[in-house]
Amino acid sequence: MKLTKNLLAAAILAGAAASAFATPIYVGSWDLYSGAEWGTVPPTYTAQEAAAVLFGGRASDYLISTLGDNAALLNGMGWYDRYGDGPATFAQDYRVDTGELGKYDTWGDTSAMIKDNAGNRNLINYAFRVDSADVPEPLSLGLMGLGLAGLAAARRRRRRKPG
Repeated sequence: MKLTKNLLAAAILAGAAASAFATPIYVGSWDLYSGAEWGTVPPTYTAQEAAAVLFGGRASDYLISTLGDNAALLNGMGWYDRYGDGPATFAQDYRVDTGELGKYDTWGDTSAMIKDNAGNRNLINYAFRVDSADVPEPLSLGLMGLGLAGLAAARRRRRRKPG
């Protein structure tokens, strides 16, 4: 039983370590001011959602930075424009959407891709993709470790039986 617990713990730790070392790949950038005109009631986007719209995939596939296209500079922040207030940086998954859901239509709403107050200030969001298919899930590794532990335990029992 102790062997089983140790193998399971090792498999889970290996999965967590693999997840921590997944390398983000730079895929592109966009200017905050590159979206639709604010007066057309465009959608609100978090920085991650804007990256998914521009580069494909899901929002959770992306990490965002305001500091440049070097993965070492990733800060998890994005440039957003706020309806009535102007641009600011917030977390890559930040959202304020108080009017009609999904629409940039009410004071304070935010979007990471919109033509509103930013003008031509070159407020650039940099997108990095982390391909989750390349990173083994901790749970899958744990289950695999548990299966291997079961095989090892069964093998030990067979060896002990007098033949």
